[in-house]
Amino acid sequence: MSVIKVIKQIEVDDFRNFCDVFNIKTTMIAGDNGSDEELIIEELDKITNQKWVVNFINNNSDGYFRLQMM
Repeated sequence: MSVIKVIKQIEVDDFRNFCDVFNIKTTMIAGDNGSDEELIIEELDKITNQKWVVNFINNNSDGYFRLQMM
């Protein structure tokens, strides 16, 4: 069995919050250009030499994305 070690973990509410945390300037809008998850993954794929896992955590009233750098 392999063990994956998390180097960094960040939690964000939506794509806009994600852009604020990562200092990303974009004209993309969740809902118009894709879902929050799709846009977050698209932006993370642009970061070279880093591998990220995106999980959506549903806490019954809301939800948030947990981003983990491996």
